[in-house]
Amino acid sequence: MKYASKYPYDEGGRLFKGASQLDHSDPLIWLAFAAAATSTIRLATGILILPQRNPLIAAKEIASLDRISGGRLDLGIGVGWLREEFDALGVPFEARGARTDEYLAALRVLWSESEAEFHGEFVDFDPVYCQPKPALRLGGCIMTDSALTADLHDRARRVRNEMGGVDKVAKMSTEGDRTVREHIDAFLDEQTFREIGTFSRSLRVEEREKTPGDGKIGGHGTVDGRPVAVFGDDITVYRGSSSIVGTRKEHRLYERAMAMGVPIVHFGETGGARIPDTMGAEGISEPGGLFELAKRRHKVPMATMVTGQSFGGSSFLSALSDYVVMVRGSCLAVTSPKVFEIATGELISFEDVGGVDVHARKTGQIDLGVDTDQEAYEAIRKWLSY
Repeated sequence: MKYASKYPYDEGGRLFKGASQLDHSDPLIWLAFAAAATSTIRLATGILILPQRNPLIAAKEIASLDRISGGRLDLGIGVGWLREEFDALGVPFEARGARTDEYLAALRVLWSESEAEFHGEFVDFDPVYCQPKPALRLGGCIMTDSALTADLHDRARRVRNEMGGVDKVAKMSTEGDRTVREHIDAFLDEQTFREIGTFSRSLRVEEREKTPGDGKIGGHGTVDGRPVAVFGDDITVYRGSSSIVGTRKEHRLYERAMAMGVPIVHFGETGGARIPDTMGAEGISEPGGLFELAKRRHKVPMATMVTGQSFGGSSFLSALSDYVVMVRGSCLAVTSPKVFEIATGELISFEDVGGVDVHARKTGQIDLGVDTDQEAYEAIRKWLSY
């Protein structure tokens, strides 16, 4: 195969001459043959490119090889360097590092829990059984160690509790505002929310530590015992601005809702697009996934609750919804009054540009204006009951 990618382990940037004529056999199949012909030597992959594989199938194959070899497998993994391989497989090259991290987390769960489930940005599955369990080590830790699973759950709890910053969450609480997680929990039946993409982060490396969830929170739950897909904007992460990974998460929830035939409920409160994420060909094309919701042809109903200052993509989603409930004091508009001021010098209030009365009496953009969050939850629950 001809390739333009630069090989990182040679100054010339190319594989050694004649490499393309060698047999590059699947490492797990070769090692299965070696396991059958030996009894004491260690068996190691060098290397298994994990982001190019389905993690559930890989978990089964790796564990099976470790079991039939008597626990002699040493698993070496890599993220890959050859973009052309990823392109051929249809796997995004840019996110291979984050994909590898998440696949490793999924493997740990599959290999340590009797009934495993995982909900991430790149891999998502409800409870499954995965047997056999391996005894191999990864990163110096035995994969069947229950401490690893406890650590995974602890990290998930920290992400969900701290969100974009403990100080930001505390400030919202002091000011009487709810986070999107609190809105979701208050709206759904108690203890039914199952999140997807908990560990997702910004695609931009320099922003990864500052973007838990990448500004969007979503998953599945029930309302009066019936399934529903929910998602919303997390204003503790860059004001809930629309980004590449966050938008992908929303689009994935839309696809799942369509496949399952369940309603969609959106909680809108965002500052608009995250500009660095929308620059360049890839960035400017990514938000288009939001508009896929316009193609659903009423196969599934969609409701939006406007919970705060809701601009950009959040306002577009409201326009695409079948039922919109707006809480008094919030604002629904394509852009902020501050943009009007900068562009034209005109001073205009949030209420005048997109308050409840404007949309209820002039634009017709909303179906119902209410005074409290609780009234909004009850209105949407009632609408879903029909």
